[in-house]
Amino acid sequence: MRTRVEEIMDAVTTLSLSEQLELVSRLSSKLQSRFQDIEEKRSVWKGKTLEEYIEVQQIQAKPSLQAYRKELWPKQEGADEFTTFLEEQRLADKQRENS
Repeated sequence: MRTRVEEIMDAVTTLSLSEQLELVSRLSSKLQSRFQDIEEKRSVWKGKTLEEYIEVQQIQAKPSLQAYRKELWPKQEGADEFTTFLEEQRLADKQRENS
């Protein structure tokens, strides 16, 4: 049984020299692009410090944990209101999914 590569090579030999060179050029560009994409995805997990991530993402530190809490939920509303809100949101999501 012949491999796909062998079949492709047979087809390529029917092309003119300039067509073969164009094919090699296009294939080379495509492979280079794919390789760069893979390397960029891998580099996300390699060798960066927390400080580098903070710098790249321009994260602004809050002065205290209370500053984060203020953004999450209004102070005048307690845990019961928060729980009720979450239940209502989940119910609305389920209704949308079933529609």
